[in-house]
Amino acid sequence: MNSARVEDTDECIRVHSDYWEIEHLKRAGGAWNSLVFKNGSQKNLLRGPVSSAIRFARTEENSADPLGYYAESNDSEARISVEHPASGTVAVVAEGTYRNVLGESVPIGFRRRTEYCGHGLIWTTLQIMSECGCPGAVEVRAFGVPLRSGLTDAYARFHPTQAGSADLLGGRTWLDLKQNTNPTPFLSRFTPLQISCFERGVEGLELFPGSELVQWDCGFKLDMGLGNFRIGHDAVGASIGLGPYCMGFRRMKTRVQGTTTLRLGIALNEVKPRSTVKKPLRHVFVTNPHTTDAQIEQLAAEGVEFICYRDDYRDGTEFWRNGAVAPYAADGMAALHALIESCHRCSIQIVPYVSTHELHPATHAYELHARDWMHTAARSLDVVHTWSGQGELGGLMCLRSGWLDYRKKTIDAILSNLPWDGLCLDWPSPMPCCHPGHAAGPFHSDVDELIDLLFYCKHRVGKEGALAFLASNESSILAANLADYILPRE
Repeated sequence: MNSARVEDTDECIRVHSDYWEIEHLKRAGGAWNSLVFKNGSQKNLLRGPVSSAIRFARTEENSADPLGYYAESNDSEARISVEHPASGTVAVVAEGTYRNVLGESVPIGFRRRTEYCGHGLIWTTLQIMSECGCPGAVEVRAFGVPLRSGLTDAYARFHPTQAGSADLLGGRTWLDLKQNTNPTPFLSRFTPLQISCFERGVEGLELFPGSELVQWDCGFKLDMGLGNFRIGHDAVGASIGLGPYCMGFRRMKTRVQGTTTLRLGIALNEVKPRSTVKKPLRHVFVTNPHTTDAQIEQLAAEGVEFICYRDDYRDGTEFWRNGAVAPYAADGMAALHALIESCHRCSIQIVPYVSTHELHPATHAYELHARDWMHTAARSLDVVHTWSGQGELGGLMCLRSGWLDYRKKTIDAILSNLPWDGLCLDWPSPMPCCHPGHAAGPFHSDVDELIDLLFYCKHRVGKEGALAFLASNESSILAANLADYILPRE
């Protein structure tokens, strides 16, 4: 874990790791004004300050500022401080007042706390505050990111109410920014679970709201779907806008009252120097504990260096049910131990496959807790299952429940029981859910808990162990930063 380091200058607070350097510009409300990847393009990824803004309908009183935008980056007198929490992270805190380009203010304050957590993970928490209340807002933008030209790709994962399958898992899109002539290739009224923009093979960033979606969905009105979330792209560069309320075209106003808290995760590529890029890994999947010494020796002769042991379903025989710790009877466990020893004799690393979200119905934990832990696609539906062959891989569980602690305990037990060389985690992606026992609001995700699990796994395998993830069609910069290996699916 590479801890962030801080420099406090007259102009900015500079935060940097081994991989990137960020500047919080003091005269721009402490907003990010520069993001440079040390081993990437070495250009500033940003075209201007990253800021929230509140827009008011045009009136004669603010005709000198006809668009009526009041932004945190317009506050040149914001109070900027640095915190060093006991966790070992670093946080930059900016507190001020929303102002327009003329420096005129409205009775709305902001407090943004940006915490640098290691492995490219950053959490920024914005509080929008008005004790007396301020009417007339037609747009609230929590995060606006102007990006440089040259970015090639973007990715968006939709809010669970939008396109995709009925199990809430399917809505996502990849965008080719080089070929796409649409100035707004992605536009949604609903909070996306994730947005990424990057230059392929060079650098990029990923944005995702925290698990509690209710403030993003309903923080300024009780109804969902009144926001403006977009990816823009033109000759000047790309841009990302995350606006939980936007009815500016119709001039339908809302009152900013009290405190609304919006939490956003950011993941930055940990771009390695080209001299340290690993060579391709020769790996295979093994599915049978009774794989013989001769078969392992043959794999070693063919240059295999890494084995993922995955036995999560086989028709008509014993297999390792997801969520179980000791998957076989005594003879099967003895064969599995012998398989691991055979790999070690041949200098092959071997790791067990573990599913992030699946729990098999044959386990005792499923019988006791499935309805409390389940991923709920709709409140009228029961557990969603993943089917395979004549059986199944398991029911889908939401990590924003007791499933997170159970999954950690089983991972610890699996790695303690046998001399594995690490762990292979499948499906390291957040899952939306509407289980009323997990969180407030119509929907939530389990991204906070997923990150907790990923960091736990990284710590549990240790510096000598290998952490592998199975690749998917989803973007995950943080997973790539944490993984020793990303394995393609069979």
